[in-house]
Amino acid sequence: MMANCANHQQPLRARARQPGGRISVFLVVLFLVVSFTPAVSQERHLLPPAAAPPRTAPPPRSPAVDMVRLATEDPCLMLQHASTWQRDGRTLPDPLLRQAVAAVLHPDTPWTCAEVAIRSFDLYKDRLWAQDVIAPFALHHATHLLLNADFFATLHRDWTKRALAVAAAHAPTLVFSDFKTLMAVDATWAKQLTATIASQYPALAFAHATV
Repeated sequence: MMANCANHQQPLRARARQPGGRISVFLVVLFLVVSFTPAVSQERHLLPPAAAPPRTAPPPRSPAVDMVRLATEDPCLMLQHASTWQRDGRTLPDPLLRQAVAAVLHPDTPWTCAEVAIRSFDLYKDRLWAQDVIAPFALHHATHLLLNADFFATLHRDWTKRALAVAAAHAPTLVFSDFKTLMAVDATWAKQLTATIASQYPALAFAHATV
């Protein structure tokens, strides 16, 4: 019986040493590796993309920088916003304000811009240079100012008085011929202005004595 068992064990050992057994084991291992690899790959593709870092807003521009730019590029727009800036507590540098007003009141400036400077007179009426920037405009438009004094007064009465004081000395005849228009601006002021012009040009005063 033992001999028979020994005879039966020999073929088993022989079969275990055959290359086919090793190939079967290798194929099983290879199958498991191949089956696992796509799953891992698929899991990697399914991962959510990394969140992009939050975008930081650019720092706000300095009000002073905006004022400098506008004083040069668009002084009319600067004056339109100047009152709001001052109410918000922003300091309006005196040189920039003068630069803007002088540019907007240039004798050849468009009327729409000049109107902005007139309406914004409260911004610079107390500045020492106010009359210096008004004078060139008033001299260039003296006739227009005197003939339409009542209209300019609706834009800003104090600015109109300053400008008319310059225009009157340049076109004194109109002070007498259009005295009623000046009275519409301010009666007391008109009489004082006319008296001043009359003292400088007495002949004109006699010529318009009836007025």
